Amino acid sequence: MKIIIYTKHDCERCKALKTYLDENNIPYLEKDINSEEAIQELLSSEYILKNFCDENQCIVNTPIVKVEEKWMHHEFFDEGGFNKERAEGILKLGQK
Repeated sequence: MKIIIYTKHDCERCKALKTYLDENNIPYLEKDINSEEAIQELLSSEYILKNFCDENQCIVNTPIVKVEEKWMHHEFFDEGGFNKERAEGILKLGQK
């Protein structure tokens, strides 16, 4: 499973997701949302522009997660923060 996480410094949700992935030995590629490469990748997606940007085209929600070819954010979180049960379902932990 190919996972890319677009993060920013001092993002508690980013830290929680990365900790979970590390604890479960799930490989991922992390990209700093402020890097030119990440900015270009994100802003080239109509889905990202519609769902993750404000009127100034600034990314306002992190982490942005790409699992295979599907963009996600809210799927991993709820009012209480990181949701392990949702993550297990998305990442199919315990399934072969």
